[in-house]
Amino acid sequence: MRLQYQIILLMTVLLFSENISAASDVLLDNQDGSVTDITTGLMWQRESDNAARTYNDAKSYCNNLSLASHLNWRLPSIKELTSIVDYRSDSPAIGNVFAQSNSSTYWSNTQRADMQAESRVVFFSTGRVNSSFKTNLALVRCVRYIK
Repeated sequence: MRLQYQIILLMTVLLFSENISAASDVLLDNQDGSVTDITTGLMWQRESDNAARTYNDAKSYCNNLSLASHLNWRLPSIKELTSIVDYRSDSPAIGNVFAQSNSSTYWSNTQRADMQAESRVVFFSTGRVNSSFKTNLALVRCVRYIK
């Protein structure tokens, strides 16, 4: 219930604010290891464990994550992952609300349509999107819907 009140309060403030310009402006630290994006309705893993994994291992890690009293974590889509990029920052291009952020490559669950052996990734040094072979190593930041 407390989180709902925080979200309503933050949405009210944002509604009357004229300076909304980046992802970090709509992120709420839940103080339980997670961050809520009030614009997208997504809850994010606040801290990456900075362990490089293959795509399949990253998917498995998220699917088995128990965090903030929730078990329904997953690997984000490329659209979801780029929603937390803060282009006002670099190295890492992500808001300060995300602790232990690394300027490295992070997996998404979005596969290339023309190359099933690759998945989309975000370079959080700049926020740039690219592809990587699923057997390569990258970091992971898990996500879930707040509903």
